[in-house]
Amino acid sequence: MAKAAAQTLEAFSMPFDSMEPAIATGAEVVAEPGYYASHHPRRWEVVLFSLPDGSGPFVKRIVGLPGETIQLTAHGVRVNGQMLAPPAHLKDCFSSVKHHANNKHGSAEFQIPAGSVFLVGDNTAIHVADSREHGAVPVGNLQARVVASINLM
Repeated sequence: MAKAAAQTLEAFSMPFDSMEPAIATGAEVVAEPGYYASHHPRRWEVVLFSLPDGSGPFVKRIVGLPGETIQLTAHGVRVNGQMLAPPAHLKDCFSSVKHHANNKHGSAEFQIPAGSVFLVGDNTAIHVADSREHGAVPVGNLQARVVASINLM
């Protein structure tokens, strides 16, 4: 029987508050680099990524998948015309449902390009720069899947 390859994990600092309450500002996140080289992204996963302009890394949550039509409304996230029912532990998240002046993508129906995902921050108390501002992020820019966070207080 073949042995499974060892899983490599790395820690990264989370300097921003865009993922609170799921990930506290200043927490360390434990992530699997290269995970998306062999796995498809899944809705609700938290990812470490860079923008196409090379800035980053940033941490956000996947809410829209390649080829889907997404719309962020005051009532929640609509995908392909249907309201999403997020997992219970995420019911108070997604700043994406609030409209901000800088929103360029997702307030109206937005078609996510093939090979890209739509990412949002969880924090509802602040304006979060995410796919609403920067657009969909190519899957090739997903650097790691976040598997845990550690608050080092």
